[in-house]
Amino acid sequence: MFSGIRYLLSHCWKFNPKYIILLFIRQIGNIMNVYLGLLLPQYILDAVFIDRNAEMAWKYVIAFIAISILISLYTHFVVNAISIERMNTFRHFQLYLGNKMMSAKFEDIESEEFLNIKSKAEKFLYGNGTGFASVLESAIDLIGKGVSLITISGIIATLNMELILILLVIVVMSSFISALNQKANIKINLEKAVQERRNSYFSNLFQDFRFGKEIRVYNLVAWLSEKYRTQLEKMMVFYRRNSRINIKYGILNLLVSNVQLIVSYIYVVNEAFKGVLTVGAFTKYLSAITTFSSTLKDIIYGFINMQQYTDYYKAYEQYISIEDIFSDKGSEMKITLPDTEKIEIEFVNVYFRYNSQSDYSLKNVSIKFSDAEKIAVVGENGAGKSTFIKLLLRIYKPTKGKILLNGIDIQTISYDSYIKKFAAVFQDFKLFSFSVEENIQFGNTDASLLNEVLVQTGLSDKVMSLPQREHTLIYKDFDQYGYTPSGGEAQKLAMARAISQKEARAVILDEPTSALDPLAEIEVYNRFHTFFGNKMCIYISHRLACTQFCSRIIVFQNGKIVESGSQKELLESDGQFKKMYEMQKWMYN
Repeated sequence: MFSGIRYLLSHCWKFNPKYIILLFIRQIGNIMNVYLGLLLPQYILDAVFIDRNAEMAWKYVIAFIAISILISLYTHFVVNAISIERMNTFRHFQLYLGNKMMSAKFEDIESEEFLNIKSKAEKFLYGNGTGFASVLESAIDLIGKGVSLITISGIIATLNMELILILLVIVVMSSFISALNQKANIKINLEKAVQERRNSYFSNLFQDFRFGKEIRVYNLVAWLSEKYRTQLEKMMVFYRRNSRINIKYGILNLLVSNVQLIVSYIYVVNEAFKGVLTVGAFTKYLSAITTFSSTLKDIIYGFINMQQYTDYYKAYEQYISIEDIFSDKGSEMKITLPDTEKIEIEFVNVYFRYNSQSDYSLKNVSIKFSDAEKIAVVGENGAGKSTFIKLLLRIYKPTKGKILLNGIDIQTISYDSYIKKFAAVFQDFKLFSFSVEENIQFGNTDASLLNEVLVQTGLSDKVMSLPQREHTLIYKDFDQYGYTPSGGEAQKLAMARAISQKEARAVILDEPTSALDPLAEIEVYNRFHTFFGNKMCIYISHRLACTQFCSRIIVFQNGKIVESGSQKELLESDGQFKKMYEMQKWMYN
């Protein structure tokens, strides 16, 4: 619990110290309110009922009103300033977390285990739905309440120390009941986190236009609604459990609270009848006793409530400590490659296994590629082709073995220096809701190069016909006149990205033509062959049109390289490649 608070305190201070200072300043107003509510009413009542001094009574009333207004204004301005600074701090946190996740190991962030950890981590960061850094604000509020409690205790002690002890016992009993209640709820909330993530999936799915066509064409409304209803019913199980627990402990707490109320009134009323207390003092002590109990409860409940964040913070620590693939910290990550250097790539006995699997997806892969070589990596779906490429691009890290670039282990090369050597088009590429130009050049504006790659990919006429040409936004997320490309157009845009990476010495094409028909596929490969004639090209595909442009073909099966050679050699060998070729050759006749 305290580790989580220290973490938020240090990071919020680093991002925006003004926010932390204002949180403490707010407590001054809260403490002053307690003083005002306990002390001034006594003087007003005694001036009216004991001294019968109207002038003095009015002075106290005016002072009470004036101070109340000043404290209210003070609190109002501080609370509004905190709201602004909280959002300013949150902005920094969002950028920090965004960079963390974009830099994380891919096999980590795509796992279900990580998504569950993320769901719990967000409960810590966003106070289980109460808002960003509410854990920190609650902790600082407890400090203010602690100071107030000391003051109130001093007031009650002037009446009777034993009363404080009685109140402490009663409040501790009440808090113990609340602790049991909270502990039971925390257990349920931790179980509920996974279901909440599934709930969120359905909620987002219904609003995501990318699923719109499938929902309408296959008439999935009733089917999806039934699945959502089933999911919501699972959530209701947790809500019912929470309700039963809250009713049981709530009744116990109510009984203890009423005992405290009875004891307090009996004692103060008895003292008043003895003539020990004036009217004002009677009111002050009764108010002090009530405030003491409520403040102490707030403090204990606050600690109990924050205990739930112990488990949430543990999840957050796992979430935030995920390995950064871009990190070049340490002397072993300082090698920088010259921009113009030619490249040679070698896999040396490389194995790879996903975290959740017991079997290797790649097994003992050893292969070498030379600069400007054209290689086709083929095999059936699931044979290991894409995993092979993700290892090469450092999206994944080998479980065993190593990958060399010009004889250097790629894990020892500066990430920025290494990745500049590559351009890639993935089968499951994504376009951003930014302009056509930004989707291709990512902010590195070069008008002549953009025009060149649009011509190379056959997109020039289409882009010129758009409302704002290359500045037209893709999709309609931010502009009703946005451009929604067809499958083939989208794939060409992804290809244009690779072509525009002039510094790249190797181009990876992972199923680059899966959305195109055979004739369009051959046309695109012809263009690529022409454009990347002086660079290493690695074509990944289960379709074999690319093999006619390649000097070497590598065949994957069950995570292993089972064949390697030219198209002519492999067709003569009567192996796996020939079987695939015979099944597909009708497409290209």
